[in-house]
Amino acid sequence: MKPVLVLSTVLTIAGTGLTTWLYGAGHLDNPFGQTLEQTEVAVSSVAALPSEPLYLPLDPPFLVNFEMDGKLRFLQVSIELMTRDRDATDALKSHMPLLRNNILMILSEQSLATVLTRAAKQALRDEILNETRQVMQTVSGSPGVEAVYFTSFVMQ
Repeated sequence: MKPVLVLSTVLTIAGTGLTTWLYGAGHLDNPFGQTLEQTEVAVSSVAALPSEPLYLPLDPPFLVNFEMDGKLRFLQVSIELMTRDRDATDALKSHMPLLRNNILMILSEQSLATVLTRAAKQALRDEILNETRQVMQTVSGSPGVEAVYFTSFVMQ
């Protein structure tokens, strides 16, 4: 190796070590004007940024029937849950029978009139989201689910 390259490498390593030591000891200001604690908080907040959304389909679709004006009607709904927490997806899968039961109870209380409008469907999504979060809070200690999406909604 050439002596200049060796000397350059040694000086770079020494300079980095000295800068790190001075910064850590509080003798050198952070170039961003932050203390070490502020920098650590900033780094932890970047680490806490949400990851990509994870979608969990609740298969098979929900199917409920009800009577309206003397006619038998049915509602078939496909639902997907959105979370950003892989642990939440595992907890959701583990407690799927409880979750499906509670959602089925909510859906079976509906009538054609209560799910006809967009606002009514949104209210139904909100009710299912609240129920899902309550179940998750009970079984895992965290609400875990950010959103509920209807991927199919058939009324007849």
